[in-house]
Amino acid sequence: MTAYKTILVHAGLDEGATARVRVAADLAERFDGSLLGAGALAWDPYIDPSLGYVDGVTVQALHDQVDADLLKAEQSFRAACAAQAQRTLWTSVADYPDRVMNALARGADLIVASAARPKDDLRRTPRAETLIMESGLPVLVLAAGVDRVEARNIVIGWKDTRETRRAVADSLPFLKRARSVAVVAVAENEVAPPTEAALAQVVDRLARHGVAAQHQIVRQSGGAVSADIASAAQARDADLLVLGAYGRSRLREWAFGGVTRELLAAPGQAVLFSR
Repeated sequence: MTAYKTILVHAGLDEGATARVRVAADLAERFDGSLLGAGALAWDPYIDPSLGYVDGVTVQALHDQVDADLLKAEQSFRAACAAQAQRTLWTSVADYPDRVMNALARGADLIVASAARPKDDLRRTPRAETLIMESGLPVLVLAAGVDRVEARNIVIGWKDTRETRRAVADSLPFLKRARSVAVVAVAENEVAPPTEAALAQVVDRLARHGVAAQHQIVRQSGGAVSADIASAAQARDADLLVLGAYGRSRLREWAFGGVTRELLAAPGQAVLFSR
């Protein structure tokens, strides 16, 4: 992939929507691509168990509210990306955001999403983890407060898995424009720890794409691997992490912890996940 020509973003009414759209619009301009804004809200009436139905007036009121909110979302989207109006597209659907975003991914190259917040309503906000698992696209997950991703200094969190190799390929448009790139592996208590020779092969691969990268193996501090990767990124003043997502099963990650889960919950900077 040489560039992200269509960038998909959910333009809702949640707390992070404006910043998320601004990042997506800026990336569309930088990559000379198009921005696809998606408005998706689901109406989900509460059914009183004692009644077993919802009256028609309530149903119509819920429909009207969703329509009004979708209009507000479109207005907010167009205001946030007014400078890129010529390269923007809009679609809105009264359905669950996860479902709509995964369907629209067929026409996109990159999804921009927000990290989860405790009060997120799944009828109004897509889950980044679901987009990563089901969209088939790289997903750029933004930390709270991030409204621009320069991607000048990039750290690739290396683990020798299919997901990480895919992440390297998916992130090439960013890597080719970066000022510095580092391939960083954490030497966990593994049977086959990362080797300098293996990382050198990754660096050589990137060089053939015109990306000058360094490599580094860091020793596990005794805490979470995600914290060690985040520390390496901070030491290099990185504003973008590139990671393969869910190198082991998602169930195992949620049961025992894992880098994907931990960085999705509290990213210190933007993270590009691929799977």
